[in-house]
Amino acid sequence: MGQAKKADDITRSISLRQQELIDKAMLNDCERSHASESVKALIQDIQFFGLADLDASTQYADTPLRDGEGPRDAG
Repeated sequence: MGQAKKADDITRSISLRQQELIDKAMLNDCERSHASESVKALIQDIQFFGLADLDASTQYADTPLRDGEGPRDAG
C-alpha cells in the first residue's frame, strides 16, 4: 500500500490544470493510454488488491481536498 499512497501523493501534487490536460490527452488517445505501463500496473493492482483498497477517497477520506477539487465519491 506504500506505493498506492505514494501515487496518491503525486496525484495530489498535480495542479487541476495539469490534471485536466492529462485527462484530455488520455481521452483523446485511449489506445495509447491503455497501452501505457502505468495503466497496466493500475489494472494489475485493482485485480490483485481490489478497487476499494486502492481507492484513496476511502482511505484518506479525512484528508483535505485540493482547491477546486470536488467531493470524493467512495463508490
